[in-house]
Amino acid sequence: MKKRGRKSKNNLLKWIILGVLILAVLILAFVVIKVFTGKVIDSSCIDSDGGKNYFVKGTANDTYGYNVIDVCYNSSLLLEGYCIGNIVSVEYASYNCPNGCSNDACIASANNPVCIDTDNGLNWTIKGDISGVDLYGNPYIREDYCDFDIKNNPVLMEGYCNSNVFGSYMMVYCVNGCSNGVCINANSEEWCTDSDNGKNYYVQGKIVSTYVAENDSCSRVTPNVLQERFCNGTKNAIESITCPNGCSNGICLGTPTNPTIEPCTDSDGGKNYFVKGTANDMYGYNITDICYNSSLLLEGYCIGNIVSVEYASYNCPNGCSNGACVTTPTTNATSTANYTTNATSTTPVNQTTTTTPNESEVTVPTVTENNTLICTSGCLFVKSCLPYGHRTTLSYCDIDNTLKRQTNGGSCNNNFECTSNVCVEGQCTSPGLFSRFLNWFKALFGIQ
Repeated sequence: MKKRGRKSKNNLLKWIILGVLILAVLILAFVVIKVFTGKVIDSSCIDSDGGKNYFVKGTANDTYGYNVIDVCYNSSLLLEGYCIGNIVSVEYASYNCPNGCSNDACIASANNPVCIDTDNGLNWTIKGDISGVDLYGNPYIREDYCDFDIKNNPVLMEGYCNSNVFGSYMMVYCVNGCSNGVCINANSEEWCTDSDNGKNYYVQGKIVSTYVAENDSCSRVTPNVLQERFCNGTKNAIESITCPNGCSNGICLGTPTNPTIEPCTDSDGGKNYFVKGTANDMYGYNITDICYNSSLLLEGYCIGNIVSVEYASYNCPNGCSNGACVTTPTTNATSTANYTTNATSTTPVNQTTTTTPNESEVTVPTVTENNTLICTSGCLFVKSCLPYGHRTTLSYCDIDNTLKRQTNGGSCNNNFECTSNVCVEGQCTSPGLFSRFLNWFKALFGIQ
């Protein structure tokens, strides 16, 4: 009797073990089948067109197997499926397509570029994305992301819509670092910090502002000149000074003294419309006052103390002659602007440009009823409207119709923004450095 009872218990234990093994095999087989059939439940919501991409038809699938496909409601209204959060359901967003809706997506047109920013501009506290159609009619979608600049500074690549038409990236220097497409512990206000606490010429400092991170440095153009960077409120600023004992590694050498500031000078004292003058800045760039026509004066003057010079237009009440307003009325006020003119171009004598646009690209500005000059497309430069991307001696024509100063070692989106005319990975660099990099790259891969 005892042997028979022990045998029954052993058989029961075997059956229990066998049952557990069979159950484990069934569970494993179920998981394997789910994985290889593509029906395994994921812990995320996935949108095949990357999000709110109105120009590409996509399908959003959530964690519960529910999906929404983009669809045209009518000839202009698109119902766009997208994910709400990471693991929840999908919902529809309606969007009025500027070029019409077809095949369940907005129509892309090179004649009507579009840009949409989900975080509404330069917002470093919210991760967003930009989407739309570029100048070639190609749809795109790009998200904000964290990266490093050429000097290994942590940055946020913040997408935004330039002039509400073109998708661009702005490099934002996060003081507390960047994570998941946003600046850590940042608010909506801009910032600026200076490690040497201001204008300290004998300590190399570093400023980190919203869009710039630079060390104090010695000028590569002018000997013994220190370029001292400091904060002006939340904006970065730079002051160039002459060091009495020379400059090295971003500091003035020798015993602390008061170095000489290299100012911007104007021979007629500033905006003196009745005296012809010439404004000269620290970089050797100059502008001489000229008459645009018999009544409109283009007056050169300094912007700040050490920066470049720009033009201001002024309507002379008694006419303009010899680069200045006439002090008493005259019936024959003539324009004697400093220009050399030929059949194809009109170029100011005292100005040079580093790139020469085609004749068809340079347009003539419009003279308004108030006798001022405006450019409907491009940048006003003396008597011409320069095209976008065109470079003068120290400036370039930006897409917002303004001349902006070329940067030396700062952040960039295009080559023409840099003094060196070389922009690599969002940073201005010298042509020599870029050439060395290319040679290294060619040698690495055996490219002749």
